[in-house]
Amino acid sequence: MEDIPGQVKRAARRIACIGIAFHLALSYMESAERDVEVSVSCDDSIPLIRIVDRGGCSEPLDDLRRGVEKILRVPVIEYSVECANDGWGVSIGYLLDQAENVVTKDLVPWAANLAQRRVEYFVLLGWNGEVAVGTGSEDKVELPSIPGTYFVHTHPNPTCYPSWRDLESAADFMAQGGLGEVIVSRSCWSAIRLQGPFLEDDYWTLLDVARCVKSASARKDDTERYLRCLSRLGFLRSVRFRVG
Repeated sequence: MEDIPGQVKRAARRIACIGIAFHLALSYMESAERDVEVSVSCDDSIPLIRIVDRGGCSEPLDDLRRGVEKILRVPVIEYSVECANDGWGVSIGYLLDQAENVVTKDLVPWAANLAQRRVEYFVLLGWNGEVAVGTGSEDKVELPSIPGTYFVHTHPNPTCYPSWRDLESAADFMAQGGLGEVIVSRSCWSAIRLQGPFLEDDYWTLLDVARCVKSASARKDDTERYLRCLSRLGFLRSVRFRVG
């Protein structure tokens, strides 16, 4: 069992807080049929999520809270939620940017060290703020079908670009409420993550891209075809792909 650094544990808890705020705000907007902002205090012993509804707080927060936790289907961190008619808040898109920033700052460097080894590692960040770490083989990791906020795994080879399996797992992971998936190698990292509410059309496009990549991978050294397949990720509306 790998020792999990304190910064990774703290990051997992913060991302769970941000992710729940995203889902609460999204559910609120769907119910109220108007945009709202949200502010989060994730470093408190019990995180506080505040919905900022300048149109007037009209939605039952307890019902929304139960609905979100039913969607996620797993235990979540303890938190409190309130609504305000005014005050400071950010968009749900900004929340998702914050979550990715935490992942790239606090998890990617640690995962890059794991990527120096001969086997693949996975790191699952849970909605309860906990971290699970596991190993696969030299060229494959069995991806757990457990809901979480972020799924990070390593490639022992230099490439951090997704395989067809990675694309399929990212689509399914985000369909279960996850925020994104990150691949880390010795030389780079890539992220497939939400930039807004996950659209059904984008789910099916991700699966189409996965099939395209699988077909290209069957042809040895067909890098050009693989990259053409991957370029279709740039047309997704609710999902962002980038390499760092």
